[in-house]
Amino acid sequence: MKKISILGIFILFCFISCGKDSKIKEILNETHEDEIKEAVESFDSLIHSINNFFYVDENGFIDYLPEYVDAVQKIGNLHKQYHNSELLPRDSEKWETLMYYVKNPDGKKHSGTVCPFCIAEALGKLEKDKLYWKETSLFEASIVKRQEELYSLLKDDEMIDLLSQFEDYLATEKCFTDEPGKNCSFTVKVGNNEYGVLATKEYNQFMNKIRSFHDENCKYRLFSSVANTLFFDSSLTRQKMISCPICRIAHKKIEEKSFKKEDENFSYYTSDFYIWDKNEFADRLFTEYIKKQEKMKLPAEWQECKLLGFNYSASAAMYGYYLPSPFKNKKAGVVFNKKNVLSKSKDAGTYGVLKDVNIYSSDYKAKFDYECYVVSDRSDTYGQVKKMGDLSFTVKFSPSDKTAFIYSATIKTESSGKSQTFDYDGVIYDEESMANAVEGFLVWIIDTDKL
Repeated sequence: MKKISILGIFILFCFISCGKDSKIKEILNETHEDEIKEAVESFDSLIHSINNFFYVDENGFIDYLPEYVDAVQKIGNLHKQYHNSELLPRDSEKWETLMYYVKNPDGKKHSGTVCPFCIAEALGKLEKDKLYWKETSLFEASIVKRQEELYSLLKDDEMIDLLSQFEDYLATEKCFTDEPGKNCSFTVKVGNNEYGVLATKEYNQFMNKIRSFHDENCKYRLFSSVANTLFFDSSLTRQKMISCPICRIAHKKIEEKSFKKEDENFSYYTSDFYIWDKNEFADRLFTEYIKKQEKMKLPAEWQECKLLGFNYSASAAMYGYYLPSPFKNKKAGVVFNKKNVLSKSKDAGTYGVLKDVNIYSSDYKAKFDYECYVVSDRSDTYGQVKKMGDLSFTVKFSPSDKTAFIYSATIKTESSGKSQTFDYDGVIYDEESMANAVEGFLVWIIDTDKL
């Protein structure tokens, strides 16, 4: 009895399934399935035969090839002509029958529509009677190949290289401060610490390069099928996203609906660039930054020591120490704990950047290394920089009586370390004048108004 029941159910299932197949075939004939199938096959043949999907139009923008667009539109027009909701009501038995194997796949081959728009509707991806091909299987066909072509047209490799150079510059930490102020482009908070990103010359140059690169190469319309292709879900394609940070900001704003098609431009900040978040880049960057800054700080008891003398030369050492008055009796912490020193004169000037500090706890010594440059203020060479040399100060501390002596200053010209006279922007520096610049250099260190 049990076997007869199971057999009966099986026969009933076959009867229903065969009945569905028969009804679907009738509906497929009525809805011109042969034409739809031919158009889909023609589209498939096209995407496998062409090498390029895009071209640059007369306005310089990237767009899909007309023949590709035509192939998609042909399928869409046939769907609109034969499958619209008036001819094929979505609440009718005819529609339910046509969609039976779309909604109830059983792993077997059955007769059914190949119309990408109908299938997308049945799966709830597409609204009724909409021809938005991004939600159909047509859009996903060869998506990786199309994305790769777009990356090439947008020169993604060059942008990757530019961003890599920018990250290398940021890793030098020359544009960071843990005392955010007016010269900061923006601030970043990592944990409980706030850091400022200084708008240095190099930083601004990188920003200009990135903006220019985007303007010159990212020529596609943001609200278009090209943009949809470019930003198609990377988790599905396993493709990396486009590298241009400005493109990614635009896409994010469109997704958040904070930037609309009727808006001419979208605003953004450089702090929005994804590179700050990439692999916790900012966190790692500033963690290393604060470690190095802590390394450069003098021990607390040394910072309180007052400067009493400067061994200006061997002959001066025979008669006593010379100390320029602007920093006489200044505390060592005030003089040497500045991280960056900037100064310019009317025609040209020098600035020093603290490069490293080595503290020798055993004999109470500290060595401070600076890089010194000449910066042009002349209109024809404004902003040009030439390295002048290096300065290195060694300081001996005596915490017991709270004194400190600068007992050596090494001055090295950029040219092979030899004594040499060279002219730059009307200012002559040689070994002697560089030695005389030590006093001014130390004044800049403690002159906070010029920082």
